[in-house]
Amino acid sequence: MEKLDVYEDSRMSVEDRVNDLVSQMTLEEKAGSMFFTMIGMTPEGKLPFELPSSREAVENQKEDLPYDPKDPLYPFGYGLSYPAQNMSM
Repeated sequence: MEKLDVYEDSRMSVEDRVNDLVSQMTLEEKAGSMFFTMIGMTPEGKLPFELPSSREAVENQKEDLPYDPKDPLYPFGYGLSYPAQNMSM
């Protein structure tokens, strides 16, 4: 029988399993996992955030007001669409 990694062993605590799995992930895998969306909400398109047109626009942006730069290079939702979802069970 092959030895299980800690993250594969259901007898281990969730915290131990998560720590083991994350310790084995590459930087690219960790960064990629930040882009998973909620179940049933898979966006199709290009941009799920706003891209300011300059460093100055970033510096002038208010911390508590999203999407406030003037003339963003690409606004929030540029090319983004959400397909119809069947949420009934």
